[in-house]
Amino acid sequence: MERAMPTGKRTTATGFTYIWALMVLVLLSVALSVVGPIWSAQVRREREQALIRTGFLYAAAIENYYNQSPGSLKQYPSDLTQLLRDGRYVSTMRYLRALYADPVSGRAFVPIKNAQGAVVGVASASPAAPLAAAGWTDGQHALPPAAHYADWQFLAQVKP
Repeated sequence: MERAMPTGKRTTATGFTYIWALMVLVLLSVALSVVGPIWSAQVRREREQALIRTGFLYAAAIENYYNQSPGSLKQYPSDLTQLLRDGRYVSTMRYLRALYADPVSGRAFVPIKNAQGAVVGVASASPAAPLAAAGWTDGQHALPPAAHYADWQFLAQVKP
């Protein structure tokens, strides 16, 4: 079918741009369907590593709080906010800069308390399954295999 152009010329090619745009859209959709799961797994892996780093950061802060207790009576913090500002000293002692959120769940870490009610560690609140199903170790710290992130406990390792 011929169509008149505003300049007076006639053309027979119509709709090719629309077909090419649809083909490009299909190719982009296929590419994203392949890359999407890989990208999602990479984000989960990064969040898991951030959880491990942050959990052991809390454990180290609790260890420092315990080891730097004034006098001969060593004690754990009664809550996590005491790691931000230790009131047992005349000068300000800080073991953490802020109470960091759990990178996996986005919520606050769950404090693990001993029989006296003092905080001895933290755990994640996430019910998701970890990617590191066989556990995790860096030679210095180790996490046992777990079915959920909430099963990983980041405990202070102190010598009484």
